[in-house]
Amino acid sequence: YTMASGVIDWSTELRSGYVLKESKHLKIWRRRFAVLTEGHLVFFKNDARGSNPTEILNMFDCFAVHEFHGRCKHPNAVIIKTKRRRMLVSFVEPSEMQKWLSSLGRASVSRDLLID
Repeated sequence: YTMASGVIDWSTELRSGYVLKESKHLKIWRRRFAVLTEGHLVFFKNDARGSNPTEILNMFDCFAVHEFHGRCKHPNAVIIKTKRRRMLVSFVEPSEMQKWLSSLGRASVSRDLLID
């Protein structure tokens, strides 16, 4: 897949699976298939990676990733912060959340990334 910020290298996939993600504008929680590579977090409606992504987050822009402790109707939530966006993603199990947190830290190329 090619986009304005470059090409996603699928061979660098670190983790993938279904998550709940809060939508950007309407703040509605939706089930999405997430693929994390070294540099990008890509969301699809299902696990068909050949389809058009619903959203792509460039991990170069990420400056903070941590467990979310605020008000959230879904447990095991993680907040991912960029200068332009605050994204909430929720996982079924706490252990799955911890695995994603670890992988998100490895995927970010920002040396100043804050991970709690």
